[in-house]
Amino acid sequence: MYAPSTTTASTTTSPTDAIQRSGHICECLAQTSKVIQAFSDSISSPTSSQVFMSVDDVLCKGSALVDHWESLHACPDAETHLDAPLLQAMINAAVQMTALYEAAVECMLGNGGDEARDQQPHGGAGSRDTRSNGTAVQDQPAFVVTKVSARLGSMLLDEEQTEVVARVALRHETMRLGQMLHDIEEDMSTMRERDASAEAGHLDGDVRKVRQTTDLLLRILGRINCQ
Repeated sequence: MYAPSTTTASTTTSPTDAIQRSGHICECLAQTSKVIQAFSDSISSPTSSQVFMSVDDVLCKGSALVDHWESLHACPDAETHLDAPLLQAMINAAVQMTALYEAAVECMLGNGGDEARDQQPHGGAGSRDTRSNGTAVQDQPAFVVTKVSARLGSMLLDEEQTEVVARVALRHETMRLGQMLHDIEEDMSTMRERDASAEAGHLDGDVRKVRQTTDLLLRILGRINCQ
């Protein structure tokens, strides 16, 4: 089953993909493009209105997304390429990841008792992609998350124990995603101060999306902590 990652997987890029600034070879933009594309592909379904995945897969996707953000944010040249398009791409990925976490909570906690949980699909409303000005662009499929078994060494955990493990892991990754959104909001504030010509409307729209997503993450955490 999922285990919190302590290292960031590297993505191999060709020399032509690298961007050299101040003597430092930076591959952040090329890596981000690949990470976002892979993430988008993994949660898309061209033939169905629903996307199915396990709780384990959800946690791994969330961990990988935040791992990449932490690597991106730690780059010595971060200020030179943390621009509006890159931040918007990370915000949109965070919105989708939050919808996956919401579906995972439904999987673990449901809307009622154990019987109701076992008899109904555990889905989260797939989010509608919106531009910064609030205009709807595309409907995303609904996410349906399924439970998985878990082991501690050679011992297979029972359903209740597995749920506890999944809840702790989900709480951890939800908080990490919230921190990522906090970082992004701070970066947008810095960008506004640095570039007076930035379109205030677009920045305001992005800030609203970040805050709305953060509010949803807090509600998800509240549900987890109340159990």
